[in-house]
Amino acid sequence: GLFTAARGVGMGVGPAILSAKRVANPVYAQWLSLGALFGFVTADELWLQVLMLFVWGLGNGINWVSSTASLQSHTPPHLLGRMTSLDFLCFTVCQSVATLSAGWIFDQGNSIIIMSMSVCSVGVLGLSVLSFVDWRVRRQGL
Repeated sequence: GLFTAARGVGMGVGPAILSAKRVANPVYAQWLSLGALFGFVTADELWLQVLMLFVWGLGNGINWVSSTASLQSHTPPHLLGRMTSLDFLCFTVCQSVATLSAGWIFDQGNSIIIMSMSVCSVGVLGLSVLSFVDWRVRRQGL
């Protein structure tokens, strides 16, 4: 319960920080989340694990709100319902694939550390590609 509450509070506070600062980049928020996930897995102290889950929630909350707001502002009104449902479909499918993959990795190595490091490695690869694309788009002024 404490872990879920820490992550939930982070997800609630993250978007408030985004609206107050107006400078948070969703790509940076995901790097923050991935770093916090790594910190959570490697932390030995309960208070540090709770802090890492809070930070993980910050990044996820910022990403979720900014991506949803961007979707709503860039989608024509007559397509908004379809795009929102497609967004939720993709999120649910990716979440299911990630959960099944993490379970399979855990079954292969029977270690939460191996599973977490594998997930973090895939995350670093994906975020590296996303960071490069984001850099290119910003460089072109789009």
